[in-house]
Amino acid sequence: MQLNWKAAIALAALILAINTGARQAMGFMLPPMASEVTWGMGSLSFALAIQNLVFGLAAPIASKLSDRFGTLSVFLVGSLCYAVGMGVTALWPTPTVWMLGAGVLAGIGATTFPLVLAAVTRVVPLQHRGIGLGIASAGGSFGQLIYSVATPMLVLIDWKIAMLALGASCLLLIPMALPLLRRPPAGSEAPAEEDIPSQGPLLQDRRFLALAGGFFVCGVHVAFIATHLPNFVVACGLPLNVAGNTLAIIGALNIAGTILFGAWGGRRHPPQLLMLIYLCRAALVMAMVVIPPSSMLLYAFGAIMGIL
Repeated sequence: MQLNWKAAIALAALILAINTGARQAMGFMLPPMASEVTWGMGSLSFALAIQNLVFGLAAPIASKLSDRFGTLSVFLVGSLCYAVGMGVTALWPTPTVWMLGAGVLAGIGATTFPLVLAAVTRVVPLQHRGIGLGIASAGGSFGQLIYSVATPMLVLIDWKIAMLALGASCLLLIPMALPLLRRPPAGSEAPAEEDIPSQGPLLQDRRFLALAGGFFVCGVHVAFIATHLPNFVVACGLPLNVAGNTLAIIGALNIAGTILFGAWGGRRHPPQLLMLIYLCRAALVMAMVVIPPSSMLLYAFGAIMGIL
């Protein structure tokens, strides 16, 4: 039976909630691991840097493979990589396994994110596609909220239990993907937009390079905060759950901020808005460096950063 497009959007949002939430929750493992293992914080965080690099490099490859072997097949392999990567790091915590599991395998698993958005564009009718992609993408922020609250509680028990729980949640992606990503019957796909003629090689297009640069800057902010905020909080003598609450606030307010700036972008010049967002982010981070940290300060930081 073909999945209703409204149900497809809801299912995609739930899948992206798990995909994003599990990946961004891995920063909570660093403080307890650093106190237990002898590798040092540099080696621990370097694996998560490798994860983000693999995520970026493997995403276009995964998209290409999905054209050849089908989106569902590539998604299932990626989800298994996600779950196995987190599971092996909890069961055999050595520097090599941590680098392979949390770095390489989890990075490959994260590439399932764009595959889900691509599926939404195929299933949802053209007139509802914009709002459908927005709701599905908001699932990632919702996942950050839920995982940021739950993961610190599990870490207080044992970081290995928390990591196994993250891996187990990634296995849930497999049954969820079956109704969304299976190939629809011929002729049942939503109509696509008219193809835009190519204007030449992308790497020679200044607009594409500027867009890629904007995503690069945004990715630095998101990855850095998700990875290092928990350790920053612990280093300041605050409980780990303060970091969880802060990241949860960021996830919740990001939903509202995306809608706000999205609507504003329809009436203002988008590049100017983007510059404003990045300048405000930079000022906010600098304020965190010079103002003595407290739980209320971090919560205020999370609220403003979430909107941005």
